[in-house]
Amino acid sequence: NKTKTSLRILAYDGQGFWMCHKRLSRGRIGQWPKSCRIDAFELQSLIWNFQPPEGSIKFFKKLS
Repeated sequence: NKTKTSLRILAYDGQGFWMCHKRLSRGRIGQWPKSCRIDAFELQSLIWNFQPPEGSIKFFKKLS
């Protein structure tokens, strides 16, 4: 939402859509990604309201 006090996620799992809504009781979302596509670590960071330092190392490496 515009006040950045909650997070809504709409996902499709192959069988249907599901929506998750989380309200942040201790404040607001501090960092929001610039792009629409995010990886698992960034999603988990948003859900838990974690603010990684600039230039932090990604924990997951893409496999080819």
